[in-house]
Amino acid sequence: MGGRIKLTDTMNNKKICPFNVVQDPADVNLGGQFMFTLIGKQKYLLTSRNLAIDSGYPKGACEGSTFWTIPDAEAKPPSNLITTGGGFEEAVTCFRIQEYPKPTSPKVHSYMLQHCPSFCGAGPGTCFNVSIYLDKGVRRLAATGDTPFEFVFHKLSK
Repeated sequence: MGGRIKLTDTMNNKKICPFNVVQDPADVNLGGQFMFTLIGKQKYLLTSRNLAIDSGYPKGACEGSTFWTIPDAEAKPPSNLITTGGGFEEAVTCFRIQEYPKPTSPKVHSYMLQHCPSFCGAGPGTCFNVSIYLDKGVRRLAATGDTPFEFVFHKLSK
C-alpha cells in the first residue's frame, strides 16, 4: 500500500500538539520532506546506524521541536505513537533504518524503521519496530510490535 508519510495536527477531531506522524494512502504524492540527521561521526545514511528524523515543518500553533520521538515505546497507543517534539541526540529520538526482511516486491529494495532508545543512552536494551496503528481510519506510525512498516526511498528528480 502506497501513500505519503506526513504530519497531522488532529486526533479524534481535536487539535493536538505535538503533531502525529501518519501515513495517508489516499495521498499518492511521494513521501514527506524529512531530514535524516546522523548521530555520531557518520557521513552517509546507512542501515543499522543511529539517526534522528526531523520533519522541518509545519510550524505555527505548535512551536515545539520537529524531531520525531516516541515518548514510551513499551506503552500501548496512544503513548507509543510517533510524534514531534524530541530533541537531537536524545534517547526518545533515536531511530535506525533496517533492510526489510521479506519485501513485498522482490524487485524493490525496501526498508523498515526501528526506534532504539538504548543505542542513544537510555531505555530498554532493545529496538522496537515501527508499525502502523489504525486509529478510527487514520494510519498512525507507532511502536506497536506488529508487522513492521515497509517503505522505499525515491530519488528526486533535479
